[in-house]
Amino acid sequence: MIKNKTLSINEIFLLALKKHQQNKTDVAQRLYSQVLKINQNHVDAHNNLGVIFKNLGENEKAIDCYEKAIVINPNYVNAHNNLGLVFKNLGENEKAIDCYEKAIAINPNYVNAHNNLGLVFKNLGENEKAIDCYEKAIAINPNYVDAYNNLGIIFDKLGQNQKAIDCYEKAITINPNHPNAHNNLGVILKKIGQNQKAIDCYEKAIAINPNYVNTHNNLGIIFDELGKNKKAKDCFERAIKLNPNYTESYWNFHGLSANIDEALLILKQLYAIDNKHTKAKIMIAALEGYKGNLSKFNEIILSDSKHPITRSIKWVFSLPKLPNIFFNRWLFFNAVIKLTDTTRPFYEFGVWNGVSFQYLINTFKKGFGFDTFSGLPEDWHHEPKGSYSSYQGV
Repeated sequence: MIKNKTLSINEIFLLALKKHQQNKTDVAQRLYSQVLKINQNHVDAHNNLGVIFKNLGENEKAIDCYEKAIVINPNYVNAHNNLGLVFKNLGENEKAIDCYEKAIAINPNYVNAHNNLGLVFKNLGENEKAIDCYEKAIAINPNYVDAYNNLGIIFDKLGQNQKAIDCYEKAITINPNHPNAHNNLGVILKKIGQNQKAIDCYEKAIAINPNYVNTHNNLGIIFDELGKNKKAKDCFERAIKLNPNYTESYWNFHGLSANIDEALLILKQLYAIDNKHTKAKIMIAALEGYKGNLSKFNEIILSDSKHPITRSIKWVFSLPKLPNIFFNRWLFFNAVIKLTDTTRPFYEFGVWNGVSFQYLINTFKKGFGFDTFSGLPEDWHHEPKGSYSSYQGV
């Protein structure tokens, strides 16, 4: 509390704002409350106190603050936008949309509200509406980096690769230190087989933000696919160290295991974090079945026999003799090579970007690879027509 009674309400508010900007939120919260004791209609104090409560995860208190601000000033555009942010975080999308639309009705050039409205539409799968919002935000502010990044995410989702790339590159041109844009550009470059360019993007994102967990994981995925197992393990371990509850990296990490026991150790750590992780549950049961204990897998067959992994493993257990397990293709290739006459050529059908071919040609003296530059000729399961093209435009 401010004991010096010579301070005016405006001076107390400005001091609260300064402490808020310095992330001294406890002090700022007390000062905003003191302002409201003096003047309960101080709209900025209500709004800023709501920001503090929102960041603390105290959503109901935040909502109360924003609504009080709006009652005092129905045209207080920031409060409408901030209230929308809380509703979005709570999954109350229709309420969030209503808040953003009110903010835009008050100020049609309120760029943040257009962008935030786009985020809600994206989450609802209303991609065209999301695109419209982001494009309006960019029309208002051609240097609005987040709108370009978010627009790129939509185009990526729609399979419009070049448009997505253009958006991410535009965001990076505006702000070369935008880690999300570098990461997202890496994701789409990896998807179209441009692995080295994707690696460059991920490494730039990590250089900007060394604690970017998703990017460490994404970089590990590429190294894994390139057969650079040590680098892949380092990436997954780094992601897990940064976030011990990041289950995706545990799942990816187990694919680099050399044996069943190593894989079980990693998968059980994952399952301890998330006991609803279906794939981990099935794999643990399957691997324990490989070691002679089929009780858990038999329970899964009774409860979830339609899962594709369950069906595959059930077929494996039906064989007269259990085959060897290889947790990644590189271990499998090495085992096959040992059984092969390496003086004869090998043939690969579906070369795509040639990673497997390059790995095998290091051992075989001759090889022949076959594929199409245009990718899949038709939709296949969840993969759209054109997937796995050589994408010569990048």
